[in-house]
Amino acid sequence: MDSAGTGGWHVGAKPDRRMRAAAKKRGLEITGSARQITVSDFSTFDLIICMDRDNLDEVLSMGAIPEKTKLLLPFVSHVSVEEVPDPYYGGEEGFDTVITLIYDAAHALVDVMESR
Repeated sequence: MDSAGTGGWHVGAKPDRRMRAAAKKRGLEITGSARQITVSDFSTFDLIICMDRDNLDEVLSMGAIPEKTKLLLPFVSHVSVEEVPDPYYGGEEGFDTVITLIYDAAHALVDVMESR
């Protein structure tokens, strides 16, 4: 498992302090540094998960295999949104919302993967 963005503007930077704080409230620790997705990721990983349609479209345009490239939130049946909102320009509560969405979706994704 790994995390990467489609843009390179934060490469090498720590995760946003507000996201780390929101994760900490849930008992999670986010570590590491930002990296940009590469074409080799498409053969390295069995599944590429995107947070929103813009990222999905960008990854597909780079050559990702459509059957292995999915949006995250459709894995959660009780969520009415299909894309993880970008909390960057909002307040602290936006990061709390995003952590909750990703947390729920990650658990649902694990359930799907375990049932295969």
